[in-house]
Amino acid sequence: MLGPYYSRTELLEMGFESVGENTEISRKVSIYGVSGSIGARTRIDDFCILKGRLEIGSCVHIAAYVAMGGHRNYPITCKDCSAVSSHSSIFTGTADYRAAAISNPTVEEDMQANIFGPVTFEEGVVVGAHCVVLPNVVIGYGTSIGANLVLHRSIEPGKIIASRHGRPEVVGERDVAAIALLVDRARTL
Repeated sequence: MLGPYYSRTELLEMGFESVGENTEISRKVSIYGVSGSIGARTRIDDFCILKGRLEIGSCVHIAAYVAMGGHRNYPITCKDCSAVSSHSSIFTGTADYRAAAISNPTVEEDMQANIFGPVTFEEGVVVGAHCVVLPNVVIGYGTSIGANLVLHRSIEPGKIIASRHGRPEVVGERDVAAIALLVDRARTL
């Protein structure tokens, strides 16, 4: 009988180039056309969708119902000790809804207008529930993103971001030095 998590061998056969020890990826995760890597002691919960190039570090947690759409040329990178909360979506490709084009993958590429770019979560980043992260965004080391935000710009390290009047706004700072010590400690476990 199969266990609740994919084996390293299964994940490698699906397209990942490397998978760390003690990684737990639920069998209820849908995985399509992936490449990249997953570090040690990383957990990905039920009902996530993983596509494209994903560079997932060690001690990363991706909660249930997260969609990660990494384009083959533009990866989603989740560095060590980062976390993405439930119902969030991360995209390295999206339609440009301002363009006179069709936003639909069933038509020819010359009829579409798309925006592509990598997304990176530095070490110790936490992304709250129901967030959307668009292409060309770097979330800096130790940053905390509140729930229900759409991020289309990069965020500096150590910031606490929340919604004020419907817009992402810096509402505080995190102790990046203390987070760095914890990240280093987690890497040695």
